[in-house]
Amino acid sequence: MSAEGSSDIAGAPPAPETRQFRAGFWAVAFAFLIVMAFGTLPSPLYGLYRTRDHLSAFMVTVIYAIFAVGTIGALLSVRFIATRAGRRGAMLGAGGTMIVAAGLLPA
Repeated sequence: MSAEGSSDIAGAPPAPETRQFRAGFWAVAFAFLIVMAFGTLPSPLYGLYRTRDHLSAFMVTVIYAIFAVGTIGALLSVRFIATRAGRRGAMLGAGGTMIVAAGLLPA
């Protein structure tokens, strides 16, 4: 038990910083869930696009490769974006971009 505060006493309410950390954690976890869900959204459509647009299996593989390269590029550039826009701005921008992309992805 520390002499300074009662935060380590069993049953004491968590400090406001701890509650804020928990809320921030769940906000980021939710954003991650949404971005991951939207990232895999077009996968089932590739079979339909292949049939409709007469694409070869190689072309569908190229489309997946382009998606992977774009994802890697985004992950490498997020540090620079977060430096300019801040972490919250980068997270909101990424979530907004994913929502717009999902809206533009017609079958």
